[in-house]
Amino acid sequence: MTGSTPDHRPLRLPRGQNGRLPRTYPQTRRTDHVDTYLSRNGEVKVLDPYKWLEQETEERSAWLDKQGEDTQLFVENFQSRDKIKAELTNNWDFSRFSYPRLAKDGRWYWNYNSGLQAQYILFRSKTSELPRFDVDGDEGPEAQAEVFFDPNLLAEDGTAYLATSAFSKDGKYFAYGISLSGSDLFTIYVRESSKPFNKRPAGGFLNDPDRLPDTIRFVKFSTIVWTHDSKGFFYQRFPERVEHGSVVEDRAGTETTSDENAAIYYHVLGTDQSQDILIYKDEQNPSWLFGIGTSEPDGRFIELYISKDTSHKNKLYMAELGTNGDIASKLGNLKWHKIVDDWDAEYSVVSNHEKKHFVITDKDAPRKKVATFEMPEGDPTENPEPVKFEEFIPGDKDGGILSSMSPVNGRSFVAQYSRNVCDELYVVSSAGQFNRLDPNFVGTLSAAPKQADDFFFATFSGFNNPGVIKQFRFKERGVDSRRTHLDNLEEDSG
Repeated sequence: MTGSTPDHRPLRLPRGQNGRLPRTYPQTRRTDHVDTYLSRNGEVKVLDPYKWLEQETEERSAWLDKQGEDTQLFVENFQSRDKIKAELTNNWDFSRFSYPRLAKDGRWYWNYNSGLQAQYILFRSKTSELPRFDVDGDEGPEAQAEVFFDPNLLAEDGTAYLATSAFSKDGKYFAYGISLSGSDLFTIYVRESSKPFNKRPAGGFLNDPDRLPDTIRFVKFSTIVWTHDSKGFFYQRFPERVEHGSVVEDRAGTETTSDENAAIYYHVLGTDQSQDILIYKDEQNPSWLFGIGTSEPDGRFIELYISKDTSHKNKLYMAELGTNGDIASKLGNLKWHKIVDDWDAEYSVVSNHEKKHFVITDKDAPRKKVATFEMPEGDPTENPEPVKFEEFIPGDKDGGILSSMSPVNGRSFVAQYSRNVCDELYVVSSAGQFNRLDPNFVGTLSAAPKQADDFFFATFSGFNNPGVIKQFRFKERGVDSRRTHLDNLEEDSG
């Protein structure tokens, strides 16, 4: 690994006059505040003497300033600070990259960090040909490509972060969420994929002349899910607050009270957010959160995931969008089929073959399994049909945990298992037959297949392998790869 041989001499901490570590911390006022909770056994009272620190007051601001001043003084007097900084900088200064993805605009996209950049840069190929990933430097893929989106240019002080992004299905548009000052809340913007963001606009990213006027605020814990006609996308948002300020101020997320009453909306490209279509909300359960998805590859069905806490249990509702006609006109009258309406397990749809849907679940399978079900016919409000699940891939009996499963090459799947703290990669046929890839590999991996592609990429890393990206092809046998290179590290040649 890059950097000098570590010096194992003990670090010297700043000392006070008596030779001990300073312990003059800012005084923190205690109160007699008590929180009352309801349980099955009645009321439970919990003392919360620092409740006042959750409220925005001058007293709290002064307390925070004093904490920051004392911490900064301690750090500045830390005698080994420069040595640790230099060592960490050397160790972190190596290139990192993601596997490439082919978008519908015919370009290949991948993330790249030269070593010390705060955020990864999104590169893309200049043509439809996959760049050479078996070389580095002046002949490497970044030298053959162009910068499409550089989030490091969003703000000079580095307080703007690329929270999420998604290309439209036709590859013409790129929607991206920008978070400020570490907030969970972010604002979604849209630009044409023909207009890269590779230089800082005068006046900041809000004055970017190349982005579209669409501005979607108050988004939180959400992905961007485009419909297959590429005319709009789904997202989750929370109600607007006065303290959020304007889009220029964008103070959303600085408050300390919790957000409630999440809702799923649909935004039609080229319209104001006030015209967005409400898809789903539940005013009776203000703390619930929602996720949204569309079936692949045709977008015929819409999936709604409902969660109430962090227990990894969810409800699953589905509705049919169809493949013809204007999608936006259908969204106001969706008929939700309650595929799962209990909090008994985790359910995640991974693919569909016409009306048959494949779902990963831990229902009666602690290591997870894959089951199938067919979308019910008719109006779910009149005579809802019970949904029957059939086992497709049973839970592993030898300790393997199913981590992920994604469709590829039409009706095949790529499955990832974790066994004995190591990952295993398999190709699974539509009949449930397994074929393991790289059986001698020891480490962690991740794969990124698409149902319409006859190839996929996977990233492998281990104790003596800092990172290898491999491409697996179905039509022709062979594997291409790109490796992470670190100085003074002997890499696994496998």
